[in-house]
Amino acid sequence: MAARDGRVWSYEYLRVAAAFSVVLYHQKGPCYWLGVAGLSLFLLISFSLLAGSKTDAPLGAFAASRARRVLLPWVFWSAVYLAMNLLRQWRHGTPFFEPWMVPAGFSLHLWYLPFLFTASVVVYAVRQRCPAVDRPAGVGVCAALGLAVFVANAVLLPTVIPVHQWLTAAPSTLFGQALGRIGLGRAARPRWAATAALLAATAAVCAARFFIPGRQALDAVMLLLGLALFSAAGAVRLPDTAAVRLLAPLTMGIYVVHPLVMDMFVRAAGASNTLLRVSLVFAASAALVYCMRKAPVLHRFV
Repeated sequence: MAARDGRVWSYEYLRVAAAFSVVLYHQKGPCYWLGVAGLSLFLLISFSLLAGSKTDAPLGAFAASRARRVLLPWVFWSAVYLAMNLLRQWRHGTPFFEPWMVPAGFSLHLWYLPFLFTASVVVYAVRQRCPAVDRPAGVGVCAALGLAVFVANAVLLPTVIPVHQWLTAAPSTLFGQALGRIGLGRAARPRWAATAALLAATAAVCAARFFIPGRQALDAVMLLLGLALFSAAGAVRLPDTAAVRLLAPLTMGIYVVHPLVMDMFVRAAGASNTLLRVSLVFAASAALVYCMRKAPVLHRFV
Protein backbone atom coordinates (compact mmCIF):
# COMPACT_ATOMS: atom_id res chain seq x y z
CA MET A 1 0.00 0.00 0.00
CA ALA A 2 1.11 3.54 -0.68
CA ALA A 3 0.31 4.92 2.75
CA ARG A 4 3.06 4.48 5.29
CA ASP A 5 1.56 6.41 8.17
CA GLY A 6 1.48 4.40 11.39
CA ARG A 7 -2.17 5.15 12.06
CA VAL A 8 -3.21 3.96 8.61
CA TRP A 9 -1.34 0.71 9.11
CA SER A 10 -3.11 0.34 12.44
CA TYR A 11 -6.36 0.41 10.49
CA GLU A 12 -5.08 -2.35 8.23
CA TYR A 13 -4.33 -4.52 11.26
CA LEU A 14 -7.85 -3.80 12.47
CA ARG A 15 -9.31 -4.84 9.11
CA VAL A 16 -7.69 -8.25 9.45
CA ALA A 17 -8.84 -8.54 13.07
CA ALA A 18 -12.35 -7.53 12.04
CA ALA A 19 -12.51 -10.18 9.30
CA PHE A 20 -11.32 -12.86 11.72
CA SER A 21 -13.86 -11.65 14.30
CA VAL A 22 -16.73 -12.02 11.85
CA VAL A 23 -15.67 -15.59 11.06
CA LEU A 24 -15.33 -16.30 14.79
CA TYR A 25 -18.85 -15.02 15.43
CA HIS A 26 -20.53 -16.89 12.57
CA GLN A 27 -18.59 -20.08 13.27
CA LYS A 28 -19.66 -19.86 16.94
CA GLY A 29 -16.09 -20.41 18.08
CA PRO A 30 -14.82 -20.02 21.68
CA CYS A 31 -15.96 -16.68 23.16
CA TYR A 32 -17.74 -16.11 19.85
CA TRP A 33 -19.57 -13.08 21.25
CA LEU A 34 -16.30 -11.14 21.04
CA GLY A 35 -16.63 -11.49 17.27
CA VAL A 36 -19.50 -9.00 17.16
CA ALA A 37 -16.87 -6.24 17.32
CA GLY A 38 -15.84 -7.13 13.76
CA LEU A 39 -18.79 -5.41 12.12
CA SER A 40 -18.35 -2.25 14.21
CA LEU A 41 -14.64 -2.15 13.32
CA PHE A 42 -15.36 -2.43 9.60
CA LEU A 43 -17.81 0.48 9.80
CA LEU A 44 -15.61 2.66 12.02
CA ILE A 45 -12.64 2.20 9.70
CA SER A 46 -14.60 2.80 6.49
CA PHE A 47 -16.37 5.94 7.65
CA SER A 48 -13.45 7.45 9.54
CA LEU A 49 -11.40 7.21 6.35
CA LEU A 50 -14.30 8.60 4.31
CA ALA A 51 -14.54 11.51 6.76
CA GLY A 52 -10.94 12.44 5.97
CA SER A 53 -11.29 12.21 2.20
CA LYS A 54 -11.93 15.08 -0.17
CA THR A 55 -15.37 15.72 -1.66
CA ASP A 56 -14.20 17.30 -4.91
CA ALA A 57 -15.56 14.57 -7.19
CA PRO A 58 -19.19 14.84 -8.34
CA LEU A 59 -21.61 12.80 -6.29
CA GLY A 60 -22.52 10.67 -9.33
CA ALA A 61 -18.88 9.75 -9.93
CA PHE A 62 -18.40 8.84 -6.28
CA ALA A 63 -21.56 6.71 -6.27
CA ALA A 64 -20.49 4.93 -9.46
CA SER A 65 -17.10 4.15 -7.94
CA ARG A 66 -18.69 2.79 -4.78
CA ALA A 67 -21.17 0.76 -6.81
CA ARG A 68 -18.34 -0.94 -8.69
CA ARG A 69 -16.54 -1.71 -5.45
CA VAL A 70 -19.52 -2.70 -3.28
CA LEU A 71 -22.72 -3.33 -5.25
CA LEU A 72 -21.14 -5.38 -8.03
CA PRO A 73 -19.82 -7.96 -5.52
CA TRP A 74 -23.22 -7.89 -3.81
CA VAL A 75 -25.03 -8.79 -7.02
CA PHE A 76 -22.51 -11.52 -7.85
CA TRP A 77 -22.55 -13.16 -4.42
CA SER A 78 -26.32 -12.83 -4.13
CA ALA A 79 -26.50 -14.91 -7.29
CA VAL A 80 -24.02 -17.44 -5.89
CA TYR A 81 -25.93 -17.89 -2.64
CA LEU A 82 -29.23 -18.00 -4.54
CA ALA A 83 -27.85 -20.87 -6.61
CA MET A 84 -26.77 -22.64 -3.41
CA ASN A 85 -30.24 -22.21 -1.92
CA LEU A 86 -31.93 -23.47 -5.07
CA LEU A 87 -29.65 -26.51 -5.09
CA ARG A 88 -30.56 -27.28 -1.47
CA GLN A 89 -34.25 -26.91 -2.28
CA TRP A 90 -33.92 -29.24 -5.28
CA ARG A 91 -31.97 -31.87 -3.34
CA HIS A 92 -33.69 -31.69 0.03
CA GLY A 93 -36.96 -29.90 -0.61
CA THR A 94 -36.02 -27.16 1.86
CA PRO A 95 -37.87 -23.88 1.19
CA PHE A 96 -35.58 -20.92 1.54
CA PHE A 97 -37.10 -17.70 0.21
CA GLU A 98 -37.90 -14.89 2.63
CA PRO A 99 -39.00 -11.34 1.68
CA TRP A 100 -35.91 -9.84 3.36
CA MET A 101 -33.72 -11.51 0.74
CA VAL A 102 -34.78 -8.95 -1.88
CA PRO A 103 -33.14 -5.91 -0.20
CA ALA A 104 -30.46 -7.84 1.68
CA GLY A 105 -29.32 -10.62 -0.65
CA PHE A 106 -29.76 -14.38 -0.59
CA SER A 107 -27.53 -14.81 2.44
CA LEU A 108 -28.18 -12.74 5.55
CA HIS A 109 -24.63 -11.48 5.92
CA LEU A 110 -24.83 -9.76 2.52
CA TRP A 111 -27.02 -6.99 3.98
CA TYR A 112 -23.78 -5.20 4.86
CA LEU A 113 -22.86 -4.38 1.26
CA PRO A 114 -25.97 -2.40 0.20
CA PHE A 115 -25.90 -0.68 3.59
CA LEU A 116 -22.25 0.28 3.11
CA PHE A 117 -22.98 1.66 -0.35
CA THR A 118 -26.05 3.64 0.72
CA ALA A 119 -24.49 5.03 3.89
CA SER A 120 -21.29 6.01 2.05
CA VAL A 121 -23.19 7.91 -0.63
CA VAL A 122 -25.39 9.65 1.95
CA VAL A 123 -22.40 10.69 4.09
CA TYR A 124 -20.50 11.92 1.03
CA ALA A 125 -23.52 13.91 -0.18
CA VAL A 126 -24.07 15.50 3.23
CA ARG A 127 -20.40 16.47 3.53
CA GLN A 128 -20.41 17.87 0.00
CA ARG A 129 -23.58 19.94 0.41
CA CYS A 130 -23.11 20.91 4.06
CA PRO A 131 -19.40 21.50 4.81
CA ALA A 132 -20.32 22.49 8.38
CA VAL A 133 -20.67 18.79 9.20
CA ASP A 134 -16.87 18.54 9.09
CA ARG A 135 -16.40 21.35 11.59
CA PRO A 136 -16.34 20.84 15.38
CA ALA A 137 -20.01 21.70 15.86
CA GLY A 138 -21.00 19.35 13.05
CA VAL A 139 -18.84 16.60 14.51
CA GLY A 140 -20.62 17.04 17.84
CA VAL A 141 -24.01 16.80 16.15
CA CYS A 142 -22.92 13.65 14.33
CA ALA A 143 -21.72 12.01 17.55
CA ALA A 144 -24.91 13.04 19.38
CA LEU A 145 -27.04 11.61 16.58
CA GLY A 146 -25.12 8.34 16.82
CA LEU A 147 -25.79 8.20 20.56
CA ALA A 148 -29.45 9.03 19.98
CA VAL A 149 -29.84 6.14 17.55
CA PHE A 150 -28.00 3.85 19.98
CA VAL A 151 -30.36 4.86 22.79
CA ALA A 152 -33.41 4.43 20.55
CA ASN A 153 -32.21 0.97 19.56
CA ALA A 154 -32.41 -0.04 23.21
CA VAL A 155 -36.20 0.19 23.14
CA LEU A 156 -37.31 0.48 19.52
CA LEU A 157 -34.99 -1.83 17.58
CA PRO A 158 -37.24 -3.91 15.29
CA THR A 159 -36.65 -7.54 14.44
CA VAL A 160 -37.46 -7.05 10.75
CA ILE A 161 -34.55 -8.02 8.49
CA PRO A 162 -32.59 -6.04 7.26
CA VAL A 163 -33.97 -2.99 9.10
CA HIS A 164 -32.67 -4.49 12.34
CA GLN A 165 -29.16 -4.77 10.90
CA TRP A 166 -29.24 -1.29 9.34
CA LEU A 167 -30.24 0.40 12.60
CA THR A 168 -27.68 -1.63 14.54
CA ALA A 169 -24.97 -0.42 12.12
CA ALA A 170 -26.05 3.23 12.14
CA PRO A 171 -24.28 4.28 15.41
CA SER A 172 -20.92 2.87 14.25
CA THR A 173 -21.38 4.69 10.93
CA LEU A 174 -22.03 8.03 12.61
CA PHE A 175 -19.26 7.51 15.17
CA GLY A 176 -16.85 6.62 12.37
CA GLN A 177 -17.60 9.95 10.68
CA ALA A 178 -17.15 11.81 13.97
CA LEU A 179 -13.93 10.02 14.94
CA GLY A 180 -12.50 10.51 11.47
CA ARG A 181 -12.88 14.28 11.79
CA ILE A 182 -11.65 14.26 15.40
CA GLY A 183 -8.54 12.38 14.32
CA LEU A 184 -7.64 15.14 11.86
CA GLY A 185 -7.16 17.66 14.66
CA ARG A 186 -3.62 18.88 15.12
CA ALA A 187 -3.61 19.12 18.92
CA ALA A 188 -3.41 15.77 20.69
CA ARG A 189 -5.14 16.78 23.92
CA PRO A 190 -8.46 17.88 22.30
CA ARG A 191 -8.43 14.76 20.12
CA TRP A 192 -8.10 12.45 23.08
CA ALA A 193 -10.58 14.44 25.17
CA ALA A 194 -13.22 14.19 22.44
CA THR A 195 -12.55 10.48 21.89
CA ALA A 196 -12.68 9.77 25.63
CA ALA A 197 -15.95 11.69 25.93
CA LEU A 198 -17.50 9.62 23.15
CA LEU A 199 -16.32 6.38 24.72
CA ALA A 200 -17.59 7.42 28.14
CA ALA A 201 -21.01 8.39 26.79
CA THR A 202 -21.29 5.09 24.91
CA ALA A 203 -20.25 3.13 28.00
CA ALA A 204 -22.87 4.97 30.06
CA VAL A 205 -25.60 4.04 27.57
CA CYS A 206 -24.38 0.43 27.52
CA ALA A 207 -24.53 0.31 31.32
CA ALA A 208 -28.03 1.79 31.34
CA ARG A 209 -29.23 -0.83 28.89
CA PHE A 210 -28.56 -3.57 31.41
CA PHE A 211 -31.45 -2.17 33.44
CA ILE A 212 -33.88 -2.43 30.51
CA PRO A 213 -35.55 -5.86 30.58
CA GLY A 214 -34.79 -7.93 27.50
CA ARG A 215 -32.37 -5.40 26.05
CA GLN A 216 -28.97 -6.86 27.01
CA ALA A 217 -28.34 -7.15 23.27
CA LEU A 218 -25.01 -7.89 21.62
CA ASP A 219 -25.18 -4.65 19.65
CA ALA A 220 -24.14 -2.78 22.81
CA VAL A 221 -21.08 -5.02 23.19
CA MET A 222 -20.40 -4.67 19.46
CA LEU A 223 -20.33 -0.88 19.59
CA LEU A 224 -18.43 -0.41 22.83
CA LEU A 225 -15.80 -3.05 22.07
CA GLY A 226 -15.40 -1.78 18.51
CA LEU A 227 -14.91 1.80 19.73
CA ALA A 228 -12.38 0.72 22.34
CA LEU A 229 -10.31 -1.29 19.85
CA PHE A 230 -10.51 1.44 17.22
CA SER A 231 -9.38 4.11 19.68
CA ALA A 232 -6.57 1.94 21.01
CA ALA A 233 -5.30 1.25 17.49
CA GLY A 234 -5.26 4.97 16.76
CA ALA A 235 -2.90 5.51 19.68
CA VAL A 236 -0.12 3.23 18.47
CA ARG A 237 2.15 3.01 15.47
CA LEU A 238 2.16 -0.45 13.98
CA PRO A 239 4.72 -1.51 11.37
CA ASP A 240 4.09 -2.35 7.76
CA THR A 241 4.37 -6.14 7.69
CA ALA A 242 4.13 -8.57 4.79
CA ALA A 243 1.28 -10.51 6.42
CA VAL A 244 -0.91 -7.45 6.91
CA ARG A 245 -0.06 -6.13 3.43
CA LEU A 246 -1.21 -9.48 2.04
CA LEU A 247 -4.35 -9.96 4.16
CA ALA A 248 -5.80 -6.45 4.51
CA PRO A 249 -6.94 -6.13 0.85
CA LEU A 250 -8.68 -9.52 1.17
CA THR A 251 -10.90 -8.63 4.11
CA MET A 252 -14.07 -7.61 2.26
CA GLY A 253 -13.77 -10.75 0.15
CA ILE A 254 -13.30 -12.86 3.28
CA TYR A 255 -16.49 -11.35 4.64
CA VAL A 256 -18.58 -12.30 1.62
CA VAL A 257 -17.15 -15.80 0.99
CA HIS A 258 -16.71 -17.19 4.50
CA PRO A 259 -20.26 -18.67 4.82
CA LEU A 260 -19.61 -20.62 1.64
CA VAL A 261 -16.29 -21.88 3.02
CA MET A 262 -17.93 -22.70 6.36
CA ASP A 263 -20.51 -24.81 4.54
CA MET A 264 -17.78 -26.68 2.71
CA PHE A 265 -15.91 -27.37 5.97
CA VAL A 266 -19.05 -28.68 7.67
CA ARG A 267 -19.74 -31.02 4.76
CA ALA A 268 -16.16 -32.28 4.76
CA ALA A 269 -15.49 -32.68 8.47
CA GLY A 270 -18.73 -32.11 10.37
CA ALA A 271 -19.79 -29.23 12.57
CA SER A 272 -17.27 -27.88 15.04
CA ASN A 273 -16.69 -24.67 16.95
CA THR A 274 -13.03 -24.97 17.90
CA LEU A 275 -10.60 -22.12 17.45
CA LEU A 276 -8.66 -24.32 15.03
CA ARG A 277 -11.76 -24.66 12.83
CA VAL A 278 -12.29 -20.90 12.92
CA SER A 279 -8.66 -20.34 11.88
CA LEU A 280 -8.94 -22.88 9.06
CA VAL A 281 -12.12 -21.26 7.74
CA PHE A 282 -10.44 -17.85 7.87
CA ALA A 283 -7.31 -19.13 6.09
CA ALA A 284 -9.32 -20.99 3.44
CA SER A 285 -11.49 -17.93 2.83
CA ALA A 286 -8.40 -15.74 2.47
CA ALA A 287 -6.85 -18.25 0.03
CA LEU A 288 -10.02 -18.34 -2.07
CA VAL A 289 -10.23 -14.55 -2.21
CA TYR A 290 -6.52 -14.29 -3.06
CA CYS A 291 -6.97 -16.66 -5.99
CA MET A 292 -10.06 -14.80 -7.19
CA ARG A 293 -8.22 -11.48 -7.08
CA LYS A 294 -5.62 -12.95 -9.44
CA ALA A 295 -8.26 -14.07 -11.96
CA PRO A 296 -9.03 -11.76 -14.93
CA VAL A 297 -12.76 -11.27 -14.24
CA LEU A 298 -13.39 -12.62 -10.77
CA HIS A 299 -11.21 -9.99 -9.13
CA ARG A 300 -14.06 -7.52 -9.57
CA PHE A 301 -16.24 -9.45 -7.13
CA VAL A 302 -13.92 -9.51 -4.12
